[in-house]
Amino acid sequence: NMYKTKGQLPATIYVGSDNDPAGHQLYDKLQDSLLANTEAEVTTFKPLFPQDNAITQTTYQGLKQAADQAGIDWRELAAAAKATTNLSTNYQQAFPLPQSIAKSSVLIDPNPGKTNFNSDEALLTAAKFIKANRTDDNKPNWNAITKKLNPGIEDHDRDHLAAKSSYYNTRYQADNGILPVSKIAKDWNELVKLAQQPATMAQQLEQTYRRQDGKTVKLVNKGQDEFALVDTKQPDKVVGYFEANDPQ
Repeated sequence: NMYKTKGQLPATIYVGSDNDPAGHQLYDKLQDSLLANTEAEVTTFKPLFPQDNAITQTTYQGLKQAADQAGIDWRELAAAAKATTNLSTNYQQAFPLPQSIAKSSVLIDPNPGKTNFNSDEALLTAAKFIKANRTDDNKPNWNAITKKLNPGIEDHDRDHLAAKSSYYNTRYQADNGILPVSKIAKDWNELVKLAQQPATMAQQLEQTYRRQDGKTVKLVNKGQDEFALVDTKQPDKVVGYFEANDPQ
């Protein structure tokens, strides 16, 4: 409609979709599309998924353990896993790779629930590949890493998947680039429901909160109806302190 009425294409189109394999595959396919007008002005597509930068505590712990063993930044491993599996707990394929490649991919369980897929070993193997394949300025060489993680991958798919890994790595490395959550919403409706549901005491104590200054804090029980907000990076540093039967 914009082109018909104004003779112009938008510079960017945001693709709003569910944060699941189907949604990511739809976006991946749209990225292969070229939208341009007669003046060769190209419209780019950008993702708009709910909580696309969210990582749960459980997922973080697995990534951090493998990354520490390999000696890399855990966010680099998170980017590789995000690009390939969308950080699914059952290591389900999120990128539309050919089935033959997906079944041999280090980070993808070929038959979720039916195989002896060891996610800890898979993450450690991926972390070691990331450690071994670096650029001259010690950044991850995503083309080489992607080829190692997905044997037999074709150049087009490798370039696409490598670019996706690089995108998430850059995003995760940025200030406030990661949203810590207890559960990732798959779609906008679920995100609204999660926001409307009051958290239980146990859930509040597990939740990580982001302050206006960008720092993250966590609620801890000090005993006898005393609660404190502590800096997640410095657990001994109390940033807020109060007494209440219900800290909500």
